[in-house]
Amino acid sequence: MKQSHIHLLGTAGEDPREHERLQKALQMEKPDVITVNASPQLVKYVDTDWLSDSLKRLNGYKGIKPKVKSTIEHMIRNIYNCGVIVSRNYAQENKIPIHFVGDPRDFSVVKNSLTSPHQQSKVDQINEYQTMEKLLSLSENRYNTFQMWFSNPDWVSTFMMHDYVQRFLPDQPERELVTAENLRKLAYQVRGKIVHVTCLDVLTDDARGQSLYERIRDLQPTRGTIADY
Repeated sequence: MKQSHIHLLGTAGEDPREHERLQKALQMEKPDVITVNASPQLVKYVDTDWLSDSLKRLNGYKGIKPKVKSTIEHMIRNIYNCGVIVSRNYAQENKIPIHFVGDPRDFSVVKNSLTSPHQQSKVDQINEYQTMEKLLSLSENRYNTFQMWFSNPDWVSTFMMHDYVQRFLPDQPERELVTAENLRKLAYQVRGKIVHVTCLDVLTDDARGQSLYERIRDLQPTRGTIADY
């Protein structure tokens, strides 16, 4: 079977407008198949205990400003899970397949992050950086940066991406390996265009070969952000 085209669609992760942006991006891309960088185990958690665990975690912090707490609760209820929810709703409404292709270890990582003892010392940092204004500004800056890198694949952008990876992303030989293997298999099992919903960080050029983009570069995927539309 001929290989399907893969379009990698990146999200900023803490973008207050991610829900609407992802909806619009999928409407414009018109995928034949959607994949999401989440494992079936994590999706099951999102559908069951994730919301209550997230809110319990939030309420465990003392001293969060009311406006900040309201913003975080909005993000929990509407944004942090929307990669799964928005993608699945689009697939159901348009009667197309959806595959959750993430590493099964993501479930324990997320679960532990929400149920392990919280660090009260982080309250000042939360109050400073988790305002609606700050989140909007940071996400816009991230989208602008990645859009510049993706639209101008010259040596300067490549250098900046490699520098970003070296400074901010962990050196993990198995990073994105499971997702890449699942996408590679799927590319020869389905017809049409696959749109893969994931975070921006895995779409970079990467001299270590650990980003999702590098692992499937030979399949000639395209890449973009949900703010492109």
